[in-house]
Amino acid sequence: AIAAHPTHVMLSAASLARRHVGAALWSPSARAASASASFSSLVDVSPREFCDVLKSETAHARGFVMFDRAAQEVKAFPAALEPLGNAVRDSFPDYVNHEGMFFQVSESSDTLMSAFLHDTRRGQAAGGIRLWSYDAMKPLITDGLRLSLGMGRKSALAGLWWGGGKGIIHRTDELEEPHTSARRSVYHDFGRFLTSLRGCYVGAEDVGTTPADMQHVFERTRFTTCIPPSFGGSGNPSPATALGVVCAMEAALDAKALGSLEGKVVAMQGSGNVAIYMIEDLLERGVKKVIASDVNITRIDEAKKHFKGKPVEFRHVGLGDNSILSEPADILAPNALGGILNPETIPSIGAPIIFGGGDNPPQGAG
Repeated sequence: AIAAHPTHVMLSAASLARRHVGAALWSPSARAASASASFSSLVDVSPREFCDVLKSETAHARGFVMFDRAAQEVKAFPAALEPLGNAVRDSFPDYVNHEGMFFQVSESSDTLMSAFLHDTRRGQAAGGIRLWSYDAMKPLITDGLRLSLGMGRKSALAGLWWGGGKGIIHRTDELEEPHTSARRSVYHDFGRFLTSLRGCYVGAEDVGTTPADMQHVFERTRFTTCIPPSFGGSGNPSPATALGVVCAMEAALDAKALGSLEGKVVAMQGSGNVAIYMIEDLLERGVKKVIASDVNITRIDEAKKHFKGKPVEFRHVGLGDNSILSEPADILAPNALGGILNPETIPSIGAPIIFGGGDNPPQGAG
């Protein structure tokens, strides 16, 4: 059910960059000529403002930052992005010899789409397409760098011939609700964006992206996985992911001689795709209670209906509310965004075991 495979022809990062904007624009003189101002503070602008930069500096509202490992140089188009690349290389702790970052403004909604490549020497970069909102470019880029690095390391540890990649779509208000024409159009645009990368990055489902969204991506590109079975794909990976996490919880309990999951209390941060299946598996194993928090009120309401009458408590919280971490429980499951386990949150954790479905929960862990 994989729509692209490492044996397919894959362009080098440098040749990809040339094709991304045109060979003529790749020359140093052309790149330098396109710079109209110093954009060293681009990490601090909002994704919407970054879109304005791309639209004002390029004809096709797209750009890239490539990291030339051999020459230790940053190559960017438009040249206005070069200070951004230097800042990422020199001061972002999550930058670990990444190959590049690609950006494009969605034609249908002025939404920023991006792809991050860590290392493609083992094969095409593979990783999920995240739909999330960001106040500034710095956290968006940090997520892209950290998560693409993590995907590459996980593939290598599993013996898979894939590199590390990550796609991010900045979530705007019009993309909040599923099954809308605006959302379908943006995922169509992302599919075309993937095709323009010529196979260097293969997308998949991730936070905020649903199986229906992946169908819309697949309608515009072959460089994606997790497409619905009706299209010949493997479908939603969440049930398998959830089962793996629950089995790991059982192993942790056994290692600490704390018995089985039966009668235990599990606190969850995030109740999205993976968490719902985790709750079902936990209930089958006789847990006493599951307490789950989420920032998405629609998701909370749907989950309450799904588990009505079951020992599951759902809490709607605001962005940045980490109170669930201090909930007295036997197991804490961080299922949301990465970096949640840090010097500020760790002292207040109320469970002896931490095991969840989120990517890179420790801060600074690639």
